[in-house]
Amino acid sequence: MDFQTNGEIEFAGKYQGFEILSKPIFFQDYRYCFIYIETVSWDLSSGGSGIAFYENKNGKWEKVAVIPLNMAG
Repeated sequence: MDFQTNGEIEFAGKYQGFEILSKPIFFQDYRYCFIYIETVSWDLSSGGSGIAFYENKNGKWEKVAVIPLNMAG
């Protein structure tokens, strides 16, 4: 893949891909939230998706768990 306009090659070389995040869904009076995360590589050879669960501890959001959502073919 050879695209050389406006520094795109430097950008693609610096970063391996990108992530798509949903809006957070809060519950139990904003103590917990979950977010859908999808990771995409530039060449589409890898990536995945999952649900990340966070807990608000003393005003800081800490990741509790990530549940992968893999599609088997």
